[in-house]
Amino acid sequence: MANPIDLFTFDGYFLDTRRLFASIYFHIFQHVTTMQIRWKDFVEAIRGGKTDFTSGSVRRAIFLLSVPMILEMSMESLFAVVDAYFVGQVSVDALATLGLTESVMFLVYSLAIGLSMAVTAMVARRIGEKNPTGAAEVAGQSIYLALGLSLLVAVPGYI
Repeated sequence: MANPIDLFTFDGYFLDTRRLFASIYFHIFQHVTTMQIRWKDFVEAIRGGKTDFTSGSVRRAIFLLSVPMILEMSMESLFAVVDAYFVGQVSVDALATLGLTESVMFLVYSLAIGLSMAVTAMVARRIGEKNPTGAAEVAGQSIYLALGLSLLVAVPGYI
């Protein structure tokens, strides 16, 4: 296997893209085949359901948890692109305003993602302890915290 640094070395002004793409393809193919992702796992990840992630394959658990997140972020990006397309039909100033609001939304998303990671860790710890009551308590408190933070963001935004 070639050193990853060698993939980006220049031969004059030419980057060896064939070798780069071959290496990327190899890594993706190797990763997918080692995970042994099956179609039913993908469908199960989309449908959701009650799954005990504390037992079984860690790779399967990561896959089941990551598919909804990947789809959500893809839809969020698609929403931003479609939004920019239609707002761009109105005027250049409207498109500039959209760009500013997308920056603020990115900051809000960052705050929300950080909060959700903290809550996820706390709930996962309670579930790992086989304490569903404690996990429900943490989830309930996080909902109150999220409502409070959303008021702090919404009230100045409304004014």
